[in-house]
Amino acid sequence: MKQLLLMVMSLVCLVSCKDFVEEIAPKEKEVKKIEVKQVKRELLLEKALLKDQLSLGKVKNGDLLEVKFRGKKFVPQYTDVYEKSLQSRWTERRCYRDSGAGDGHSVRVCEDYDETGHCIHLYRDTLPTQEIPLSFDSPINELKIKIGSNVYPLTDIVQNDGPSMIAQLRISREMLSDSNEAFLYVEPAPSQEIRMGFQGFGHCEGQGNTNFQSGGYQTYDMVDMRPRYEFVANAWLVEQ
Repeated sequence: MKQLLLMVMSLVCLVSCKDFVEEIAPKEKEVKKIEVKQVKRELLLEKALLKDQLSLGKVKNGDLLEVKFRGKKFVPQYTDVYEKSLQSRWTERRCYRDSGAGDGHSVRVCEDYDETGHCIHLYRDTLPTQEIPLSFDSPINELKIKIGSNVYPLTDIVQNDGPSMIAQLRISREMLSDSNEAFLYVEPAPSQEIRMGFQGFGHCEGQGNTNFQSGGYQTYDMVDMRPRYEFVANAWLVEQ
């Protein structure tokens, strides 16, 4: 009888315990599958040195161009105008009346004398060009995308860590009215011609006299002193 009672109690416990375990067991959460769009990049340029322009190939409406670049600015240097003291030479004619004939008449006699003095020359010289690594604290204006005769700034900044920048440009139908070939393009700074070499005279003894000459060169050149830019760039065609 005791054995039968124990068997009945065991069966009751198994059923109750199973229900209890099922009640406290955590239900598995439903996992939602998120579809991740893959971004494809076609490499157009790799570590390319850019001084004027490089072709990115043919583009079409809706294409997304991405450019990563770092750059340097080369700034021509030159001195202030300075003075240089040099020797000057000239011929000075001196005339007088000579009455030595004794007949009451005098004649005008002129003689030439070589004279020397000092002359100030004014000069300006070029200096070694200063090379400055660029730090991009704002959208860069010198590096652009050129299509046909039009240029477009890279204003859509993706990443900017100072020494380098990643920027994008979406191609529109209007951009392709002239051509469908895109170039990575360095827009030159405006011309800035400055006279180098001889700038003129300061105080100069004998200037304007016959046979005037002074030491030192008196030639000059008009030199374009605008800054120029160089970039090292990677470029991709981004397909989403």
